[in-house]
Amino acid sequence: MPDLPALTTELYRLLEPHEPDVRDRAIRAVMVMLGAVPQVAVSPSPELPDDDHDGPPLAPKVKSWMRANGITREQISRVFHIEGGAPEVLPPEAPGKNGKEKTINAYVLAGIAAFLQTAETRFDDRTARDVCRAMGCFNEGNHAYYLKGKGNVLGGTKDSGWMLTGPGLKLGAELIKKLAGEE
Repeated sequence: MPDLPALTTELYRLLEPHEPDVRDRAIRAVMVMLGAVPQVAVSPSPELPDDDHDGPPLAPKVKSWMRANGITREQISRVFHIEGGAPEVLPPEAPGKNGKEKTINAYVLAGIAAFLQTAETRFDDRTARDVCRAMGCFNEGNHAYYLKGKGNVLGGTKDSGWMLTGPGLKLGAELIKKLAGEE
């Protein structure tokens, strides 16, 4: 049986750098090459107002993610301070039912902060640990254990750095909505 999570993560890594229309065309082409009828349905995302005037400009990749997940600039500004330098996570407490959930959610928010700044989903462990400390969920004794249960939202390691996966970007959007009081 194929390792579906590994296959999905690899496909994500190949497609993630490209614009949505390129991704859609590539998926359709591969399906045709495999002899299958492409079942990819792309419905247009509702356009959100371009309110970059409320802060620094956001990369097209970030705006695309925002549109796809129904995230507004206002919601982002309730969760991150992005004026000058690296975005800072604002909420004083990480969302989650327990230390493990809070730690993983803090790492996802650290990844979203990096994404907002660079349009890349990569971030280093030190930055994520600082977010955990700021959000009150850094537990020295259990931190590494908590990260072992990261599921499919994060890829990478402490030493090589972390990367948000597709599910991680989706979770990040959900966390923003929750922390902004929209969910």
